[in-house]
Amino acid sequence: MVAQVGQQDDNVESRARTRAATWPLGRARAGWGAAWPQTEFAIPTRVREWAAIEVGAGRLLPWFAVAFGAGIVLYFTAEREPAVWAASGLAIVAIVAAALLRRRPIGFVVALGFLGIAAGFATATLKTALIDHPILRYPKFVAQVPQAI
Repeated sequence: MVAQVGQQDDNVESRARTRAATWPLGRARAGWGAAWPQTEFAIPTRVREWAAIEVGAGRLLPWFAVAFGAGIVLYFTAEREPAVWAASGLAIVAIVAAALLRRRPIGFVVALGFLGIAAGFATATLKTALIDHPILRYPKFVAQVPQAI
């Protein structure tokens, strides 16, 4: 009876062990070559390998945050207040483009970057519209404040 318990413990240990592996670089290279077959002459091998690694699983998420921030910066550089409908429409177009290009390795990455920029721009525009308040035309020097503060 004791031997059976020990054997069960060994089986539990062997089932609990998992194998971790990195992103398969060969698959990423195949996707890169399928998108642009003539890139072997235009882009050095080292840059292609770096790009293939950067597109690996989970590696684009930090770049999405950078693109989102770039969209917010783009909002603040606008000369006048953008229309809410235009910013929202741009974000919707970016979502549709990313969904349609998800099978293309290069197109999907570019569409995700565009989506990040559009989402940041739309978020800043919508947040400004939500907290919009009237601007005073003339300075007001005397204001009555209720006693319950």
